Amino acid sequence: MDVDAPKRVIDMPLSIDRRYNLIVCNDCGIGLPSEWVISHLHEQHGIVVTDIQVASFLGLDVEPVTLAEVEDWKTNAWVGKAVQNIPVVKGIRCTICQHSVGGKNVMKNHFTEKHKNISRTKHSEECQVQLVFNGRLRKYIQVEEDDNMEVDGGEDIEWKQAIDMDFAESMANVKVSSTNEHGSLRLKNVFIAKTRWDAMMEGKDLKEVVRFAGASTVNDELYGIILCGRRYIHKTCEALNKGSVIVKRLLMSGG
Repeated sequence: MDVDAPKRVIDMPLSIDRRYNLIVCNDCGIGLPSEWVISHLHEQHGIVVTDIQVASFLGLDVEPVTLAEVEDWKTNAWVGKAVQNIPVVKGIRCTICQHSVGGKNVMKNHFTEKHKNISRTKHSEECQVQLVFNGRLRKYIQVEEDDNMEVDGGEDIEWKQAIDMDFAESMANVKVSSTNEHGSLRLKNVFIAKTRWDAMMEGKDLKEVVRFAGASTVNDELYGIILCGRRYIHKTCEALNKGSVIVKRLLMSGG
C-alpha cells in the first residue's frame, strides 16, 4: 500500500510587510525585490527553493514588489512608514533636498557634492532612517516617527551591517566543489578572518574602533609623521626614476 509522504516545509528567513507588500530577509535586515529572492536565499543562506515555495511559505495572494517598482520607489520616495523587520537607526537628513544618510561623514560628502558653499550644520538635522535595500538599490529613507518604534544606535548598526554584508558577499563569491581546492581554501580563509574579527571585537566599543581607525587630521601628531613618510617615499621614487646607481645597489644588496 502506497502512502504519500508528507511534504517537507523548508524554513526561510523571510517575512512579508503587508503595508508595502515587500519581501524582507529577517536575517540580513533588508528588503528584496521579488526577482532577487531566489538568488538571495541561495547565495547568502544556502537555501534552494522555487518561487512557488516562497509564495506558499509567505502566503502571498498577489505578486510582491518587483525590481521595477523598487527602482521607481528609490527615485521618488524620501519619507515613509517603517518597514517591518528592518532596523530603524539614528540618521541625518538634508533640509534642502530631503536626502537622508546614516552618518555625519556621508552628509558632509553630500553637501560637498550637491550643496557647495552652503552650511551643513544649518541645513541638516537628526532623524530616524531605514536602509530598506542594499547593493545598487542602496538608499536611506527617513522614517515617520512612531511612539512604539524601537531605534538602534545608527553608527554601531551601520558598522556591523557593513561587516556582515562584506562577509556574506565574500562567501557568495566563493565557488566550492570537490575539484576546486583553491575555492575551498578561500572559503576557509574567509571563515577564519570573520571568526577572528568577531573574537577581537567582542565587548569592544565600536564607535571608538571607528574613531581610532579613521584617517588622521592636520591637527593630529600622527599627521606630521605620515607627511614625513610620504616625502621620504616620494624622494626615493624620484631617485629611482633618475637612475641612482647607489640607491639601486643598496636595494639589490638588501636581505
